[in-house]
Amino acid sequence: MSNKNGGTDGPETFKSPLAVLRHLQELGRKIEKTKLYEDIKRGLLRKSDKVFRRRDVERYAASLPLSSTPDGRAKDAEDRLRRKEEAEIRIKEATAEREELKAAVMRKEFVRREQVDQELAARAMALHSGLKLQFEAVALDLVTTVDGEPKKTRALVETLEKYLDDACNEFARELEFDVESGSDDSQETDDTDD
Repeated sequence: MSNKNGGTDGPETFKSPLAVLRHLQELGRKIEKTKLYEDIKRGLLRKSDKVFRRRDVERYAASLPLSSTPDGRAKDAEDRLRRKEEAEIRIKEATAEREELKAAVMRKEFVRREQVDQELAARAMALHSGLKLQFEAVALDLVTTVDGEPKKTRALVETLEKYLDDACNEFARELEFDVESGSDDSQETDDTDD
């Protein structure tokens, strides 16, 4: 039902806070008398010419929760808001981390992955070749170490461990390698003494 001014039901002005309270409750807003008086005192709802205007009351009503809103809906809204805020924080942190990484790359604090992969491949090849050459070089020593006797197995193991330690120590030091890639005309030299 409309009033003669084309608005919704109810007066255009309210003379007292109790009239405002009844109107807000009719609109389905969750409001208590004490909260209304506190909000009036804080200036959230003001009188104009000793009355509360309908337009001001309805603006104030928009800031109030609906009394018909179940607690579950309010909780869902709180959860959505919390998740949204957490997502915004994660985005800001990721952006800051990305900017820090860019700055570190600009300061040349990181090595390109391809360069690391090539270095590891070269070192693995050096270890493999070093072990093979070492075992070939000491093959006769190994045979004479045990004199073909199973009782001397411990001496053989100790000798092999010594050769392995020597090869690993050689592998662990920084070297300059020539690394060949898949194409015939590309040869790259990595200097790891930097």
